Amino acid sequence: MAVAGRKPDPIPLRLLKGTPQRRPIPEHVETEPKLPRPPRWLDKRGKREWRRIGKELLELGLMSNLDLALLASYCDSYSIMVECREHIDSVGGIVKYLAGKNSQTAMELSTYRAAQNFIKSVAAEFGLSPSARGRLEIAAAVEKDKYLDWN
Repeated sequence: MAVAGRKPDPIPLRLLKGTPQRRPIPEHVETEPKLPRPPRWLDKRGKREWRRIGKELLELGLMSNLDLALLASYCDSYSIMVECREHIDSVGGIVKYLAGKNSQTAMELSTYRAAQNFIKSVAAEFGLSPSARGRLEIAAAVEKDKYLDWN
């Protein structure tokens, strides 16, 4: 059975940005901030994104071993999105790419859009949207070198 209403933010994110009407934050499972090595199957672009965004999430205390699959999916989708965009640009941009094609069935464009939508949903999970950052009140400093598995 589905629960009505908005999906709650993760507890570490609520600790950073506070709650409406200063309501108490419920007890939660504590996870150790940690950024594991990027999965081997990620391509170079995905691994670069893993390191870039992973360090930011780690500094905010929003990354642990439990988040590996979600972050890997985000980085893989990022890589796919960029690859599709590069292909579209290589044929002369969106107008030339779509010449004589249906925009709903153009493979690279539909894959590009799907990757964008997935990235947007994962960004909401990690609190990476501009509106989520605007609500952050306290920056939780984490000694990132201590928690990098691959440093």
